[in-house]
Amino acid sequence: MLLHDSSYRLKICKKSIKSILEEPSAIQLELILKDINETSEHQLKHNEKYIQNWISYQTHFPKHVDPLFIRTTLRFSKHNLEKTKQKLENHLAARHLYPEIYKNRSPVSQEILQAMNTVNISFMPKLTSKGNRVIVSSLNQYDPSEFNTYNCAKLFFMTIDLCFSCDYICAGDILIFDTTNFSVNHITRFFGPVFKIISALPKQAYAVRVKQMHFVNAPSAFVKMIGLIKKLSHPKVREAIYVHESPEQLLEAVGAQYLPSNYGGELRSLREITLNGYNFLIENANWFEEQENVQISCIPKNVQSIFTLGNEFGVEGSFRKLNID
Repeated sequence: MLLHDSSYRLKICKKSIKSILEEPSAIQLELILKDINETSEHQLKHNEKYIQNWISYQTHFPKHVDPLFIRTTLRFSKHNLEKTKQKLENHLAARHLYPEIYKNRSPVSQEILQAMNTVNISFMPKLTSKGNRVIVSSLNQYDPSEFNTYNCAKLFFMTIDLCFSCDYICAGDILIFDTTNFSVNHITRFFGPVFKIISALPKQAYAVRVKQMHFVNAPSAFVKMIGLIKKLSHPKVREAIYVHESPEQLLEAVGAQYLPSNYGGELRSLREITLNGYNFLIENANWFEEQENVQISCIPKNVQSIFTLGNEFGVEGSFRKLNID
């Protein structure tokens, strides 16, 4: 395997993620390393080598597995080697099982450009004091007929995959969903057939570390639905879900220095930050092209069963099974 081929690694990030995300300070880095159970550079290198050697014996794996994707998965798995192996295999299996999400992912395709125009999916440039990354999602176009769930889901996982494949460290993610002008028609489209897929993937195919989930500007029907879900969720999940009636409440909960100006924050507007992030995807179009056929060749039965999407991945089940750190 050519995991250390420098010519391959140089293609991973045509433009560095540091153009959109600030590096952690020394204090933040210390907190992050403690949170992800990383004790030393030697430990990181040793565990990376172990995982790379394990991959070399997996005949059903692709020739190239992005070394930085391995690193991020290892870190977000808190250096649990068995969990890292499971997440990597599940992720490569997901790429095989869901071509509607993982194929034809050119950032300049008509479908993705349409999604970029419809929604904001944005990583805030500053980490919180604890080293967490803040991700804000909202509608940019309010017409439900413009909201194509598959295109938006593809855009979301493109963003996640590229960030997983860059040398950037954080403790976890704080997710913010702005549901301004989110109508019943939007809800119907969002909770359609694709919802089962996008509910399963973060849990099964990525070592995501969700610290908090915030909903802001939610319509009354949405507030009631989230309230019901919280009652049915595990206490740890329940305590990490926040519903805010106004931007002022979100500002108080998260902090002005980590939020866009739309919410009274100190950063640029959400759309400006979002477009900067979308330009980052477009500038790395070659990377997505190279990743087109990076998938598992055959899916073991135990992995296949994980992605048998039944009722457990409904709205309630998705929150009950959500991992909150």
